[in-house]
Amino acid sequence: MMKKFQINFRLEPGDIYSFNNRRVLHGRTEYDPNSGHRHLQGYYIDRDEIIGRLNYLKNQKS
Repeated sequence: MMKKFQINFRLEPGDIYSFNNRRVLHGRTEYDPNSGHRHLQGYYIDRDEIIGRLNYLKNQKS
């Protein structure tokens, strides 16, 4: 993949990164297993539920 289309960053303990799995190609880079523990936990959420909650919260401010 071309570098101009890549975004590289390091997540710190407690960070969360969320994206639409149908619209983003994602992966992890290599790492030295002697440098420490590496853990990534996946999850799935219902997009409609999130949009509904955001709309509800927007309407509460009015």
